[in-house]
Amino acid sequence: MSGSVAKLAFGGKIRKSALGKSTTCESQLSCFRCFATEPCRTLAMAQRVVHRVTGVLAPGCVPLFLTDGLKDYATALLTYFGQWRQPARHQEKGPMPKPRWMPLPVLLYAQVVKSYRRRVLVGVKHRVVFGTQRAIVQVLATCGWTINTSFVERLHLESALGAAASV
Repeated sequence: MSGSVAKLAFGGKIRKSALGKSTTCESQLSCFRCFATEPCRTLAMAQRVVHRVTGVLAPGCVPLFLTDGLKDYATALLTYFGQWRQPARHQEKGPMPKPRWMPLPVLLYAQVVKSYRRRVLVGVKHRVVFGTQRAIVQVLATCGWTINTSFVERLHLESALGAAASV
């Protein structure tokens, strides 16, 4: 079963939902995994994943998102965690710049992008999409984590072993 996983860690209150147990994370950081089990990785799939995640967050809670390199997650995250902003004017004359849909300042989102050559892993890059590297590292450091895909790889292993056991 191929799928996509969005790992997210967040501090704040979590509502009880079908995705997991209810927890209060006032001062500690929690990890939450949301699974999309669709074989087709599209913008619609990314939007469904983000929609399910936002459904269990407490009002005003904006988590740290860590995903693989699928670019559609950024668009999906902007749908829920974006706002209209008026860019600063760079010229004295001329029309004002048009308002832009921008991420909330508190939104933190990073991607782990792996490079393969002949089915062999040759490189891993961490790309900060929204927020700063320093802010992301600071949030992850409270749990002793780093930006990686270990949860994603473990999920794929568990689903592969589960599929093999059911045969």
